[in-house]
Amino acid sequence: MNELLENPVFEPMRPKRHLHLVQTSFGDREIYDSIAHCNRCGRCMQVCPSYRLTGLETHSPRGRNQIARFILEGKFKITEPSVCQSLASCTLCGRCTQHCAGKIPTAEHVLEMQRSVGKKRLPVLLQFLFELRPQHPVLFKSLVRLALFFRPAQIWKIMYFLPGFSWLKQIDQLLPAKIFSLDKMLKQEKKLPDNDSFQVIYIPSLEAEFLQPDIAVSSLRLLQKQNRCSIWTNTPCGLFEYVYGDLRQSRRVLRRLIQRYNHVCTSPVPLVTDSLDVYHFLKKAPQLFAGKNRLAAQAEQFAQQVHFITEFFPAHLTPLKSNLLPVQLDYGALFSRESQPMMAVSEQIKTLLQQNFVQCVYTDFDTPSFGYSFTKGNQNESIQFELVKTIARNRAKTILVFSGLNALELNKTLRKFYPAARAVHVVHIADETL
Repeated sequence: MNELLENPVFEPMRPKRHLHLVQTSFGDREIYDSIAHCNRCGRCMQVCPSYRLTGLETHSPRGRNQIARFILEGKFKITEPSVCQSLASCTLCGRCTQHCAGKIPTAEHVLEMQRSVGKKRLPVLLQFLFELRPQHPVLFKSLVRLALFFRPAQIWKIMYFLPGFSWLKQIDQLLPAKIFSLDKMLKQEKKLPDNDSFQVIYIPSLEAEFLQPDIAVSSLRLLQKQNRCSIWTNTPCGLFEYVYGDLRQSRRVLRRLIQRYNHVCTSPVPLVTDSLDVYHFLKKAPQLFAGKNRLAAQAEQFAQQVHFITEFFPAHLTPLKSNLLPVQLDYGALFSRESQPMMAVSEQIKTLLQQNFVQCVYTDFDTPSFGYSFTKGNQNESIQFELVKTIARNRAKTILVFSGLNALELNKTLRKFYPAARAVHVVHIADETL
């Protein structure tokens, strides 16, 4: 076997569109090597939401890994309709990796195949809007604010019927009735962010800045109890491009963020996010620059300073009101379901609530990350319905989530099927705003 076949890649002529190495629990691996470690045991299938709903092998992590292997070995074409259906059904939740003995990063394999397909997975105008953010952040912010300003005037309902704008209806159903401006809310705070002398940098997620500013305010309150905090608003990190766009653009956006951090911080300073999706992506920063020694070293140092907001929780949390109990955790997040912040806060809340904490079993469904519901061939409604059935069966009243976008997605379904419960971001527990 020649050298090319020993470690084949999806697009040999376009290597910059793909990862050079994949981070795994057993070290960095080339993509084919990572895929080939799947021994087809099937442990992943019992926890995969798409397989449990369909029973199709091609909709299972094991099936997706075998499809990827056959494509790399030239036994299968990535343009096959069954391949596209298999990729579209994956929520990238990382449940399969959690239960895999070899910790195979199937979500990364799926993304590598999607990059080879090259098709835009989101509605064209929605894709364009998100791609606009890193290139023209001021214009992006202005467009979002303008859209939110006209929303109460029912103009959105007219636009539902315009070509290319049907996704606006789905967005409208997700958003709360009234959205406040983060800038105005920050002016009302007694302790404003300190952008000159700071000990912590806080980067609010897109939803915390534009759609749910209460998350950003609660996060700042928590951080400022012990630290002088700087806030970097309207700061893309490259996550959207990594999942739904071009990996080359994702690298550029992430590199700019790392360069800004290195320019501002002469010594290590914690970089905090309120989205577990963003946290998982930034922790993967070295993976994007594998093979580039200087950039990889900078990305490694940068990743070590990334923190999730729950890492700044006090040692003892205030008990919740009885009308908010019992409480259930929703572990929905991109790439991983067993990251350190997630497991730590789970134990902390379990200790606080004791019998009022709903312990979910490993086969329970989680909320798919934002964006999945806008893709073609998704199973979002079925997954959300199964999740709400579990919530209703447990009679939970408060669902704690690790991402504001997950709260929006879940609350939409709860309002329809189980209005007795509501989803809130986990930061509100420490901020005592529940």
